[in-house]
Amino acid sequence: MKAAVLIRGTIGAQEKVKDTLKMLNLTKKNTCIVLDDDNHAQQGMLTKCVDFVTYGDLDDDTYKNLQKERGNTHPKENVYRLHPPRKGFRGKGIKKQYKDGGALGERDNITSLIERMI
Repeated sequence: MKAAVLIRGTIGAQEKVKDTLKMLNLTKKNTCIVLDDDNHAQQGMLTKCVDFVTYGDLDDDTYKNLQKERGNTHPKENVYRLHPPRKGFRGKGIKKQYKDGGALGERDNITSLIERMI
């Protein structure tokens, strides 16, 4: 399974990006959603919003901890409100891609970030 977290606010974003984030239920900063691996439509939505979210693979232990600690307010949707990460996002901040040392974009494993945000 994959998890996606909205890192930046949508002020100044294009309407297409705002609509896509709304379809993904990422409406507020530090909101996390859990997605299926095989859904190509959601994968396309994430690549469209890559300048505002970070996403990656989530292991089962972290997912269970996320359900236990943050509680799901919408049972049909895997949407969770998280705290800002302890000790910050690390690296070059929230305006750079993960591959360039920032916090945005695709990660190999998002587990460490979500553990710091729970």
